[in-house]
Amino acid sequence: MTYQCRLRWGVHSIAFIQRHRHAWPVSVQCRVLRVSAAGYHEHLARRASNAQRRHLSDEALLVHIKALHAETRSAYGWPRIWRELVARGVPVGKERVQKLMQLHGIRAKGKRRFKVTTDSNHKLPISPNLLNREFTVAEPDRVWVGDITYIDPQKSAASASVEELLLNTVKYQKALPVVY
Repeated sequence: MTYQCRLRWGVHSIAFIQRHRHAWPVSVQCRVLRVSAAGYHEHLARRASNAQRRHLSDEALLVHIKALHAETRSAYGWPRIWRELVARGVPVGKERVQKLMQLHGIRAKGKRRFKVTTDSNHKLPISPNLLNREFTVAEPDRVWVGDITYIDPQKSAASASVEELLLNTVKYQKALPVVY
């Protein structure tokens, strides 16, 4: 029997002992399969230790991934995060970064499409330009201008204000809900 054959048989024996440890005592199984009990327990301890070491390194890697994700303001997906980690000297594979990010719900924010808010293609009458781009005013309360400012598109809010041009004071301001 070659060394490799014995090694493979040993791994199979340990798996068999692990599966049937509730049916027969481990010591009896080890004796019948010619595996040392100490070797069996050492194999189990080594396997648990490797799994724990990998788990800790996943946690450490997740810290790097979250830091990069925050640093890029959620713009990078797993391929760019992986390239950046490798560039910074963190040895990691693509699939591992992809799985960790997927597992923890870390995703790149996609770019929003530009939303056109002005509809110039209509049959409504156009208001006359009374100022003719002459914004200097001689006396107060002669010229008022209005504006709509979009505050936060995610919260769908806007603010409408009316200003008096000479004194540059806001005469009226109101928050408006935006309907898309």
